[in-house]
Amino acid sequence: MINKLSWVPFSAINLADPFFDSLKSDYPEFNEWFDKKAKQGCQALTLMENGNIYAFLAMKKEKEEISLENIRLPAIERIKISTLKLDDSIGNQRLGEGLIGVALWYWQKSRAEEIYVTVYEKQEKLIGLLKHFGFVCAGKKPDGELLLLKNRKNIDYSDAYKAFPFLSPQVNKGGIIPIQDNFHDRLFPYSDSFYKNEEVEETTAGNGITKIYVGNPYSATHYSEGEIVGIYRIFNGPSKSKRSAITSFCTITKIIHVKRNGTSLMSQLEYLEKAGNKTVFSREELCNIYKGRNVIMIEMVYNGFFDRGHNVPYWCDFFYVEVMTGLRRGEICGLKWQDISFEENKLQVKRSVSVKKGGSVSIGETKTETGVRSILMPPSVADVLQNRKQTAITEWVFPNFMHPEQPISPATAYRKLKIILKHAGLPLIRFHDLRHTFATHATHGGVDPKTLAGILGHTNASFTLDTYTHVTSDMQKAASNIVGNIMQNIMIKE
Repeated sequence: MINKLSWVPFSAINLADPFFDSLKSDYPEFNEWFDKKAKQGCQALTLMENGNIYAFLAMKKEKEEISLENIRLPAIERIKISTLKLDDSIGNQRLGEGLIGVALWYWQKSRAEEIYVTVYEKQEKLIGLLKHFGFVCAGKKPDGELLLLKNRKNIDYSDAYKAFPFLSPQVNKGGIIPIQDNFHDRLFPYSDSFYKNEEVEETTAGNGITKIYVGNPYSATHYSEGEIVGIYRIFNGPSKSKRSAITSFCTITKIIHVKRNGTSLMSQLEYLEKAGNKTVFSREELCNIYKGRNVIMIEMVYNGFFDRGHNVPYWCDFFYVEVMTGLRRGEICGLKWQDISFEENKLQVKRSVSVKKGGSVSIGETKTETGVRSILMPPSVADVLQNRKQTAITEWVFPNFMHPEQPISPATAYRKLKIILKHAGLPLIRFHDLRHTFATHATHGGVDPKTLAGILGHTNASFTLDTYTHVTSDMQKAASNIVGNIMQNIMIKE
């Protein structure tokens, strides 16, 4: 069976399929709920083969109070997994982990505080799988169902699966695993950002999120468990439209030495069972690899990917931080996580990124001596950056998509701005105009020129005044009117 999942309208799903019999039995209101979702035009992630349903996932956003036997959970933003079911004939644990992975990615992108699901105690396999991914039992509902939830403020970073899809903020080491394109596209088909235009999660769920890389120890001895690694796709083809690049990122969960210097540390049968269907190799290919003197397996949990069609949150965060801080284009591109103190709500500007001839980036000093500065972040900016840090894989706050060990290029940022403006039907502006927007609003808000000069990194306040003279003139006019009114009132009273 090909584990190909698709988002299908409820109205196109056969409710009479025996697949739903157990749900109808456990939930008398299931038919009514299903019809309601169909009328609302809702969709569910399904696996269908020859007209039969083998997997079903439905989710919704909500903000309401939840009543349990001994506690009430407050009304906060949550993602509810309304239905999650696999056909008993499949027995595919990997498909199950993939479906949960889709739900957790959806939750991550929604920025809802919690995700939850209700299950009966008899659903032991499902409960075990949910706990494997960090769900905890919050209590029991009046009808006897257990409520299992995951809160983004209480992530268990001691385990990569429990933390999934978030990355541990304590990790201070990262690496690159290079994979030839023919192997990469089999192990990470949903990470190929060059020519595929489909929902990544669809394929991801079918392939599972646990991956095993098989190689020799000479290419793997410098890796360690808990390390975050980028998957580097080595492209060997002739097409100029494709290139070698980092496509995705994973967390190493296990490093298993199978053979060392011809000595077997694991039997061939154990080795084959461990690899299972988590590698790109067939059983015959795995047996041939086992004949070598040195064999190693790296088990990874797949956390996410870099793709041109799935970077909307990236640019939302980028331009929001820009408008709320007034940084120069090179300065925001040059931000590192070490520059940000969430305890003090401060952001330090220490470097600037520029574009050299040929398109490569150069990391250097700020534009002026006063460019090196500390800025107090608005709370909303701190929140945005804290959310970003949960999934950060490099030292850069805004890394290059294809080469995350490098910062995003200022040229890329400006191209993206033009694309956004064009799609929005707005006139083209300079990137620098975003900085002017910040300064204009700050001046209108009453920030004095000296303070503003310090925030913007200007050499002196007079330059700031000269630059924003149109604003200060408006303020002077308003001040004149205020003073005039005051004097008029005085004269009338006298």
